[in-house]
Amino acid sequence: MLCLESSFGVMEQPDLLQWLQSARKTGVLRVADGATMRRIYFKDGSIIACSSNEPRLLLGQFMLANGRLEEAALQEFMKLQERSGKNLGRLLVDAGKISEEELQFMLTAKAEEVLFSVLEQEQGNFRFEPDQDPPADSMRVDLNVQTVLMEGVRRLDELQRVRKRFRSPHVVLHKTEKVPDGPTVASHMGRKLYESIDGRRTLAEIILLCRTSEYLAGYFLLRLAERGLIRVGEIRAPGANVIHDDSAVSRLRELVASGEYEEAVDLIERCGITPDGDEFLGLLIAKVEAGFLANAYRKLIPPDSIPRRIESDLTSLKRELLSSEDMFLLDLIDGYWDVRSLIWIAPMRKIEVVRGLQRLRDYGCIEMRTDAGRSEAYTHAIPHFEEPADGTDHNTEIDRIMHRLGADVDPPGPGLEDGDGDAHSGR
Repeated sequence: MLCLESSFGVMEQPDLLQWLQSARKTGVLRVADGATMRRIYFKDGSIIACSSNEPRLLLGQFMLANGRLEEAALQEFMKLQERSGKNLGRLLVDAGKISEEELQFMLTAKAEEVLFSVLEQEQGNFRFEPDQDPPADSMRVDLNVQTVLMEGVRRLDELQRVRKRFRSPHVVLHKTEKVPDGPTVASHMGRKLYESIDGRRTLAEIILLCRTSEYLAGYFLLRLAERGLIRVGEIRAPGANVIHDDSAVSRLRELVASGEYEEAVDLIERCGITPDGDEFLGLLIAKVEAGFLANAYRKLIPPDSIPRRIESDLTSLKRELLSSEDMFLLDLIDGYWDVRSLIWIAPMRKIEVVRGLQRLRDYGCIEMRTDAGRSEAYTHAIPHFEEPADGTDHNTEIDRIMHRLGADVDPPGPGLEDGDGDAHSGR
């Protein structure tokens, strides 16, 4: 199939979007930025659908962030969606949780956030495939490219101001003695952002807790800082990642070949290995994550098991060992939700949730209990790959490419892998 494929270093995002509009193109634009995959569907130059595998941009998470749904309600609707196979948005409308108009407003706002996140990328690869329609069950929008670009330019200018003021995502924010008036924190998001500032959380942790973006959080918090309602504190630097090299990738291939997926995941995290548009490396990382999750679900963190906290107050040593994502998960654990529910509720990728639970268990913060009364088989939780269009399964494709590499044949050039996973599930 003919397609246009390149990187934003060659053709910048505004130029690409304007070309798709002016040429009245129909098809799908796939954008990759590390592990993040986004899809933008065009019809005669207009944007009619968007999706992303970023957890915060899945519909359920988006509605949690905007106060339109409670976590317990999302859990129940996700169970219903799993049984019925229906679109989450449609289920919410049918149950009277939201109106058709509210759903359309949410979908449009979510689609705009997908587009803005593409414009805010500093690097990445893209591929446009003509004559590709959105999935049959996807909810449609109608967005004008020029309108999106104008707003995107404004947001980028504001984002630069945010980054200049806060210096780092790892800066700690503090409240001052001044108290905001009612209108300042009237919105659900504004109230949650202000309440999340406790003198310990970093900007990155606040963004995660509130399930929002750097821009939306930063824009509001910048206004608070300018009015003297909050102050910028120290930078709490995270552990530095090692830049991966050819030896790390070679070691990763060896671990995958021997089925040592847990060690492979550790290597990916420790060395900061990302696909960066490399088709082989993207497939390899996908296989690592799927293999790790399959093993974890079967042996260590069953989807039907219920994490329970062992101690109510953590020691200072354990707090130092745990990441902000681990602490976020720990706060979600209530002794009732199973692993599958936590995966639905947390604004994190599946592998991040499972890895976090594994660390919490290893550090003695939680224990995993299985309800003996549950009879449901959780075979659906074992990850699988979306089959390529030519019918070749991913494992066979990886094995083929690895064989070629072993024979000193260069791997395929840059490309994109469909990593949306449940991006169209409506979560």
